[in-house]
Amino acid sequence: MSISAVALAVGIQIAGCPPVIEDTQSVIPVSGWSISVYKHSRPLKYVTLYVGEPAKRRSLMPAPGRKRGTQTWGFGKTDTWVECEYTGSAATLTRNLGVVKSCDFTPHQGGLTEPAKLVCEK
Repeated sequence: MSISAVALAVGIQIAGCPPVIEDTQSVIPVSGWSISVYKHSRPLKYVTLYVGEPAKRRSLMPAPGRKRGTQTWGFGKTDTWVECEYTGSAATLTRNLGVVKSCDFTPHQGGLTEPAKLVCEK
């Protein structure tokens, strides 16, 4: 079977969210105090998937995933947007994934070294 035939058989997978972001906090100066700001690595915590732009707040509910501990979303023929939330950060990342068939989210399991991840199939 050729590589393109394999891709058609299983679909094309795309990563939905970066597993880690680097961020710093912004602090409004306080009279008489010095401010120190440090960069922190923030692992992916959770995802929210939307039909259309997230500003419209039409989020989709996941179903139990195919693997234990995962969540799965199935879609139609409309663009799907993802909002990625990170542990300990107020920052979120949002982007249009285009039309996708499904997405599987595996959260970080306490004690395991495997990071949380979102994989979507086009």
